[in-house]
Amino acid sequence: MLNMSELQAHGCWPRYQPEQVEWVQDEGPTLSVHLKPISKVMHCGQCGSRCTQVHETTMRRVRDLPCNGYPVVLHVPRRRVWCERCGGPRLERLPWLGRYRRITERLAKACEKRLQTSSVNAVAAFYGLSCHTVNSIDQMRLRKRVAAPLSSRVQYLVIDEFPLHRCHRHATVLVDPLGRQLLWISAGRSRETARACSSSVPIASRRASKRSRSPSS
Repeated sequence: MLNMSELQAHGCWPRYQPEQVEWVQDEGPTLSVHLKPISKVMHCGQCGSRCTQVHETTMRRVRDLPCNGYPVVLHVPRRRVWCERCGGPRLERLPWLGRYRRITERLAKACEKRLQTSSVNAVAAFYGLSCHTVNSIDQMRLRKRVAAPLSSRVQYLVIDEFPLHRCHRHATVLVDPLGRQLLWISAGRSRETARACSSSVPIASRRASKRSRSPSS
């Protein structure tokens, strides 16, 4: 069993320290850590200004990286500070916990690293998270890596369809073959879907696509 010094070495929670540690056996052995704030200097989560007055405090359960193979659940007293610059209560800025998130930043980064080689279901099962949580992390990872396509550089437009399930359900996609980027996707393959696909393309892209056609076509 971990002692406080080992737990403090495992933890990376600036301005907080463990106050109570207990083992929960409801759904398998889980390390439950109750944190307490140790710094009186706080920063506004919106503007970053220093604040000294606490407006209210609410307890939040946050998942962290496993410790020695056991899941870790943090009980964090999340403080709302009174910011003079913003003129009202704001959530305290913490470098290791994002706003309104239920997992720590390092657990989110660990999920992002595994998502490069594993599926969403596999990562969710490995860390004991919901598929919805891991899917949202994967979407944020893709937004960082994949840039938005530039309509002025699109020369060709390719529309295609692919099956979603075995019950003859399909989806329609619009891609840029030269830039290798997905431009649009929607469920269905009807004429209405094709019209919506065409209307979603910027006018500059449609003009570039028409100019790139050969006279024989």
